[in-house]
Amino acid sequence: VRGRPTPLSPPCLSPPSLSGLKLLSEHLDPKLLSRLTQLQELDLSNNQLETLPANLGLSHLRVLRCANNQLGDVTALCQFPQLEELSLEGNPFLTVSDNLKVSFLLPKLRKVNGKDASSTSSQVENLNRELTSRVTAHWEKFKAALSPGEEAEKAQADFVKSAVRDIRYGPESLSEFTQWRVRMISEELVASGGAQVREADIPERPPKAPAAQEPRARPVAVKRPDDVSLSPSPNKRVCTSSSVCVEGSAPGSDDSRPALDLEPLHFLQCHSKNNSPRDLETQLWACAFEPAWEEGHAGATSQTV
Repeated sequence: VRGRPTPLSPPCLSPPSLSGLKLLSEHLDPKLLSRLTQLQELDLSNNQLETLPANLGLSHLRVLRCANNQLGDVTALCQFPQLEELSLEGNPFLTVSDNLKVSFLLPKLRKVNGKDASSTSSQVENLNRELTSRVTAHWEKFKAALSPGEEAEKAQADFVKSAVRDIRYGPESLSEFTQWRVRMISEELVASGGAQVREADIPERPPKAPAAQEPRARPVAVKRPDDVSLSPSPNKRVCTSSSVCVEGSAPGSDDSRPALDLEPLHFLQCHSKNNSPRDLETQLWACAFEPAWEEGHAGATSQTV
């Protein structure tokens, strides 16, 4: 394979395995592999590949194994639009952002590293909708601030730079992916003159609840005092009602009653790394109570967060 391989007659009767041959990226010959027009499975694991050539021509590939290599970029995978299963474990230079890129580039992907890819796909869809919305809003503000005589080409380039620089969303660990998508969305937007924003990319906004369904009070985030421990308590109280677990009486109809003085009893720590109670740095994106189960029941909420 690394020297002058014997040509294979497509289609192959069995999937070719190029695993464990110490292959480098330059050893993958596009002229040879592109002859395997009906190839559906390819094993490139346990080699020394740093990149994948962008013109392998395997448009029917459904299974690709690239575990235990030195890959540092996944964008070349877009040449395999039919890919359903992919293994990338053991590539030390790939990050969480690369996992999201894989899900975005391969819409038919079902399994990644032997695990179901649907949750990552849903996460990418949500990120994509939010980023598209933010880029579109940024575009409107940018257009409004343009001077009449400003050169269009320079203005478009400035918009892309400003969008990548200013638009932030999600945790820092995903910044590589979000900036990558922001650049792509921005370039598509300026190429279409600001008109090409696909409906699927615009986030669906839930209709505003009627006034009768608005909760009577909204929980307010309370800063944790430095001397309060977040360690789980053995006698932690469990709420059995739909109200928030705080000390103090519920507000009544008498407006003459004094304002409530609320004190937090418990702190809910979520999204910790490896489920460790010592991790106080990993951030939670958002937290909200589920809406009322029964429509029309004023002030009711569930206990689901």
